[in-house]
Amino acid sequence: MENYEDKTLGGGIIAVVVIQLFFSILSIILLTSTYLHKDQIVQIAGAEGAAKITLGQVILTAILVLIIITGIIFILFKKVIGIFLYFTSVTLNTIYSLILNGFNLSILISLILPILMGVFINQKKALFGIGVKGNNINI
Repeated sequence: MENYEDKTLGGGIIAVVVIQLFFSILSIILLTSTYLHKDQIVQIAGAEGAAKITLGQVILTAILVLIIITGIIFILFKKVIGIFLYFTSVTLNTIYSLILNGFNLSILISLILPILMGVFINQKKALFGIGVKGNNINI
């Protein structure tokens, strides 16, 4: 009889996935509402803060967040492609934030969940077929 624990995602991965999905969906909602109400935000905050938001920035950030969500879904299905999608899009999103906003503390805080995800996936790497020799590649 095979060990059931080896075939399930850990509680850490599931917890990080739920938190990441919540923040990703919230960021898409906030992106669209910020862009739709940009004129009112400019009046309230002044001409500096919200005037920098362009449609291209909103679209690129939304695409990166949607790729993160897609990667998370593939991770839930135990597919290696989800790991690559997730970490590539998180890296690109971080680089994009650095280019737009410069370095600040919020960028370091936003890296906590991906680092935790990496640690938890490393503990369950046999589940994804990483580092396992043979034909059982779980792409």
